[in-house]
Amino acid sequence: MDTFLAPFEYAVLNHVYHAVRVGIDNGPCHHLGPNSSATRPGLARTVLQEACFSLGHSPFWQSDSAARQFTSAFLYLLIATTFSYLFLGIVFYQLNFDAASARDPKFKPGQIRGEIAQSLFAILVMSFLTAPIVLAQAHGYSKIYPFGEAPMWYEGLQIILFVGFNDTWMHKKHHQYMTPTPFSAFAFDPLEAMIMSLPIYSFSFLMPMSNVMQLFVFSAAYIWTFLLHDDRTQFHTVHHKNTNYNFGQYTTLWDHWAGTYVNADAFLAQAQYQRKEKS
Repeated sequence: MDTFLAPFEYAVLNHVYHAVRVGIDNGPCHHLGPNSSATRPGLARTVLQEACFSLGHSPFWQSDSAARQFTSAFLYLLIATTFSYLFLGIVFYQLNFDAASARDPKFKPGQIRGEIAQSLFAILVMSFLTAPIVLAQAHGYSKIYPFGEAPMWYEGLQIILFVGFNDTWMHKKHHQYMTPTPFSAFAFDPLEAMIMSLPIYSFSFLMPMSNVMQLFVFSAAYIWTFLLHDDRTQFHTVHHKNTNYNFGQYTTLWDHWAGTYVNADAFLAQAQYQRKEKS
């Protein structure tokens, strides 16, 4: 994720920071200069002048400021994740979601609106908590290296290692919507969202990983999250309807091993039959 942080700050955030600083100097602080004729109580005017001086000369405006770097990482994650979430949610909802699923008795009234609201809040908190990790990567504390410095067989092996790492240790039960839509991709508790995003970041601190492969894995995992919830992948739909089964995020290996795997077609057919019997 740090691959695009510097270009984003150069192309966008530098202009934003400059505009904010100029706005402060020419706005509320413009009439508080030493030669201003504005009349204010002495103490209040002094306090405001001190505040304006502190804002105008704050280390925050320097590119090497820790506060500015954290803000840049946070805004980058927030903007990029929010935009891609809404874009992919709309695309996969239009392409794959079966409108008939909305007639399921367990499809909540206003569910999509709730999924979006909960997801956006989770993204806000997740971006704030993830920003230090992105900064740590940008400052060289992880094992990220430029693509091409390792053999190509290892570049491919990273994908297998990551999938095994993620499905073995980090996947949690997080679904509350029995009939998911693509907009439920991030509809979970913000702290759990942070935990669920850790595999991609923590893996780069445990194993050498190229910057290109991390970006590839991140993009693939991100899109896969929407595909899991677009009403097309029945394996994961079973997990939403009964959280005792089908935990795997990328593979069914550990479900088979632990005895939590069920055939999606048989399970959903049985559930539909039981609903008809009750009605």
